[in-house]
Amino acid sequence: MGKSTRVNTKTPKKRAEVTGELVGVRLQPDMAQRLDDWRRMQDDLPGRPESIRRLLEIALKATPKARPIERALARAAEFAAKAKA
Repeated sequence: MGKSTRVNTKTPKKRAEVTGELVGVRLQPDMAQRLDDWRRMQDDLPGRPESIRRLLEIALKATPKARPIERALARAAEFAAKAKA
């Protein structure tokens, strides 16, 4: 029997130039379902890790007005600064 040859037809994934920090996340089934639903709406069907990265980028690019937690943190810092003075 001769050697079988296999051709790798998968496109290699692009790797980041710098290795990032590993962050482990557990998702409850309902959130995982919502993530998968979002993934399926994307043209290239990213994997879960890439989907989480994209959604995080979207959230971080949002204006501060759209991010109430940051306003609350800023007010808390302002309040703490006034209390020290």
